[in-house]
Amino acid sequence: MFSTTGDKKYLDDFIKFKHFITDEDRWGVDEEIFWTMQPWRLVWAVTSTKQNIDPNLRSELTRHLITLADRRLEYIEKQGKAGYKVPSKNSGDWGQPSPMDFRNYGMIACAYLLTKESKYRDAVALSLDFVLGMNPTEMSWITGAGAVYPMDPLNYNSRYDDEVEPQPGILVFGPMESIHWPWLVPLTFHPKVETLGFFRRFQDCYDDVP
Repeated sequence: MFSTTGDKKYLDDFIKFKHFITDEDRWGVDEEIFWTMQPWRLVWAVTSTKQNIDPNLRSELTRHLITLADRRLEYIEKQGKAGYKVPSKNSGDWGQPSPMDFRNYGMIACAYLLTKESKYRDAVALSLDFVLGMNPTEMSWITGAGAVYPMDPLNYNSRYDDEVEPQPGILVFGPMESIHWPWLVPLTFHPKVETLGFFRRFQDCYDDVP
């Protein structure tokens, strides 16, 4: 709203609560919270505004955003060496990110826009390659993209539009480390999901999210 209107009261509100977003001893290092709330988007909105703001504030937010991006770069490198495991036990379940945590890579793109350093651009390209099929399944995780992609995701618009193909551009959830729905899993997975290779723990079925 500050970027749109220039009304300083919105910027004042941001500054009032800024420490909740950038304090390294609180939100800044809790990656689970960053995956859930994505406060880096607020940082980018103020960092990139064309409105006049305190240069020191802009510099502080820029440094913070680049720090977050560098942590994502470390995560990508770690994932590559580990064979692309999920970042947390429930990742891939009920809206959690795909294995490469693609929805959070916007902070890396922002760091590239701020610095023009190729390492950020290359990280986004690598991650995009991964979700578009350069992964052990050779399957794209985005509907309508690539040679093989999910055909039956949990998406009601696609379910009831009388088209065989799902609506394009949906980044699906999963796979995940384990499934915690004992009343449902025996009906949908055999053998037990934990016995399957990690990237086989994906179910292309609209009535079961993973």
